Amino acid sequence: MSDSVTVLLAFYGLRLWRMDKKNAALWGKTGQSSIYLHSIPEFALDGLLNSWTHTNTETDPWWRVDLLKVYRVNRVNITNRPTYGWRINGAVIRVGNFLDIYSNTVCATISTLADAATDTFSCGGMEHPCTTLYLL
Repeated sequence: MSDSVTVLLAFYGLRLWRMDKKNAALWGKTGQSSIYLHSIPEFALDGLLNSWTHTNTETDPWWRVDLLKVYRVNRVNITNRPTYGWRINGAVIRVGNFLDIYSNTVCATISTLADAATDTFSCGGMEHPCTTLYLL
């Protein structure tokens, strides 16, 4: 049996709320394609609005969190950073456990999201073993 969760994925933070209102993402393992300056992937989980994760300028950058457990992902709430928000436009949210990122199921694509804006994307209860969320 898997837990049902709601995910808040912010350009500067991520929260994955379990049914008991605890942030399951805090126990996850983060990673990203590269690190710009000192913007490590864990910054997306620190809960602070004045820090965010950042990759180098590169082809196909990505950020992920491995939730270390099976979850049913119903929706993802994205909150964009307060400046340079256009950088998230076109990002794809994927759920799955394949090492090849592009083999994981697409939950949604972020067409546009204004600076500091929040939007909700439905994943329809997607479930995969060792669920990993990717933001590409």
